[in-house]
Amino acid sequence: MIQLMTLPPPLVIVPDNLAEAQTSQDYFISVTAKDNKDIQDVTITYTIANKTVSDQQMTQNTYNGNYDYRIPQDHLLATVPNFTFTVTATDVSGLKTITKISTITINDNLKITTISPSPDTSTDCKTLPIGVTFINGGASPKITYTLKNNGEEIITDKEIPVRSAGIALDELGPLPVGNYTATVKIVRSEDGTTMSREWHFTVTE
Repeated sequence: MIQLMTLPPPLVIVPDNLAEAQTSQDYFISVTAKDNKDIQDVTITYTIANKTVSDQQMTQNTYNGNYDYRIPQDHLLATVPNFTFTVTATDVSGLKTITKISTITINDNLKITTISPSPDTSTDCKTLPIGVTFINGGASPKITYTLKNNGEEIITDKEIPVRSAGIALDELGPLPVGNYTATVKIVRSEDGTTMSREWHFTVTE
């Protein structure tokens, strides 16, 4: 009597230490999928709030052989605390493996990462950029700044244009010599979350 061997389904490994997602930033997922024959395809299904995106094709990375997928930034909402996903791998025989549900936290903390001019610096340049980089600002944040020279307010709540995601930049000048205090404020439009930063710089002769 010939006993047929039952072939196992694909092996799929989802990392345990996946990073938190950030609002308004693409999120990348990479998994390992192996089979004793060959993998036919690997798909991902994810749910954010009440919206489920199903059976999206993951792309095999030619460098390490993993299967990758990018969740676009406009799907990651500041009003949602997390999202879930599963991965399905199918081999050439039609055998499938569906991973357990993974939950990823969406970090929506508004954060200023850099400011310019650099704090506590001196320059003899009279025309300077004023700018800020930030994360989790939402889809259309409002960014304003106030500027004081030797304690006297010379610019009040002027809006800084957002040049690209997470970057706002305007131009100061020409500026007279003096000790300056700049304050920038970011307001996230979705929920009104606000963050501000104050710093000092000096313009010399």
